[in-house]
Amino acid sequence: MKTSKKSHVSWKVIGHGKILEFLEMAIVDNTLTSAYLFHGPAKVGKSTVAKQFINAVLCEQTDAPCGSCNGCKSFLNKNHPDVVWVEKSLEQKNIGIDQIREQVIHRHHLRPSFAQYQITVIDQAETLSLEAANSLLKTLEEPSAESIIIIIADSPERLPKTIVSRCQRIEFFTVTTDAIRDFVVAESDTAISKGVIEDISHSANGRPGIAWRFIHVPEEWKTYQDDVLSFVEVINAPLSARFRFVQDLLSAKSFQENVSVAMNALKLWQTVLRSLLLGGYGVESQRLRALDKLSGKKLQFSRGDLASWLGEAYRLRRGLEANLSPKLAVEHFLLLFPSS
Repeated sequence: MKTSKKSHVSWKVIGHGKILEFLEMAIVDNTLTSAYLFHGPAKVGKSTVAKQFINAVLCEQTDAPCGSCNGCKSFLNKNHPDVVWVEKSLEQKNIGIDQIREQVIHRHHLRPSFAQYQITVIDQAETLSLEAANSLLKTLEEPSAESIIIIIADSPERLPKTIVSRCQRIEFFTVTTDAIRDFVVAESDTAISKGVIEDISHSANGRPGIAWRFIHVPEEWKTYQDDVLSFVEVINAPLSARFRFVQDLLSAKSFQENVSVAMNALKLWQTVLRSLLLGGYGVESQRLRALDKLSGKKLQFSRGDLASWLGEAYRLRRGLEANLSPKLAVEHFLLLFPSS
């Protein structure tokens, strides 16, 4: 396989216009960097952009990606010999040093088999173990002209500064509600009402990946609504009911499964609190109305309390990553709210 000099890159991405322009220019001008760090909130499109970026680099045509050349076909079929995607499995707590040695270091100085570059993606990079991170750093310190490493992370502050400093940082932000709405309209069934389209558009909180799941996996939209309602009910319930809620929520058999459940719950509750806080400042008032509609009641707390609770949720999530008991984390958080 050979790659041609690119004249144009076609993207199928929601938002992130400046990032796409920057990456297209690097591809067209052949000024690609040996290491990139894609960072920003979960579900905003980091992995989607990474995949389309790689596809464009591997494409053999000038207008990329064409989708029909050998490079595109191999990549889309997930069997391109010059591309490796490194991530932790559900059973793993971290990306371990063995994964980095076998999938990154060993390949780093090998000649590409067919393409111009060996391309390695390290997803959820903030879960790298200390040994794996140190091993990766040594690789980044010895860049290869025929290798590209793309590091994807939601929270770059949890990566060693030495790794961050050796990457071209590309920061992703949430996209506009209008862009999400256009995407929802284009993707959704005509049977979906305008009201549901609005609710999904605002509830996605600027994250196309969440909107996509709400549209294409209807049970997730239903679960989201149920979870928001459960949260609203429990923070207004007596203390005894809150303890029962935690017991029911964390019913998984393994510690790691309960950590995942607690982490996802805190993320959702942060989304609810953030909407309340922004609504209190008159920002994104439509999102707040969608939340009121979903919960069936008008939620009112002081801005100071909302900001404090958001900060505590963030702190507890960091604690969960450091082996804090999920039961203690969730109980502590729910006890912050005044009891009736």
